[in-house]
Amino acid sequence: MNSAIANVAQIDAQSLQAQRDLKRAQSLRAQNVVSDAELESAQTRLDVLGAQVNAARALASLQAKWKTVPQPSEDDLFAYLKKHPAQLRGWGGQSGSANSAIASEAISMRPEGVFSGWRSGSRRKSSNST
Repeated sequence: MNSAIANVAQIDAQSLQAQRDLKRAQSLRAQNVVSDAELESAQTRLDVLGAQVNAARALASLQAKWKTVPQPSEDDLFAYLKKHPAQLRGWGGQSGSANSAIASEAISMRPEGVFSGWRSGSRRKSSNST
């Protein structure tokens, strides 16, 4: 927030200098010392700085607001999770343990047998399974 306010102040200072430069360019243009392009350049710089000031003020006025929900502390997390267990649904509507799946030989834990026992949706033992 402080940096946004500082940015507004900095752009305000630049804008004041640009106003002085424009007045000087208008005076010199009246004496045919500077070209129309240089006068337009000074006016454009002042216009851009004006837009930057407006943007910086808008940014400085923004305030983030959010609602927080109390969360358990690190010390209380284990007790909280024990009191509020997650709903266990299992994979594909099935539940069970990894040990029972391995014991049923539905899968082989050897890398070459992980997918070799399954083909086209039917289950068949691969020759690699033991």
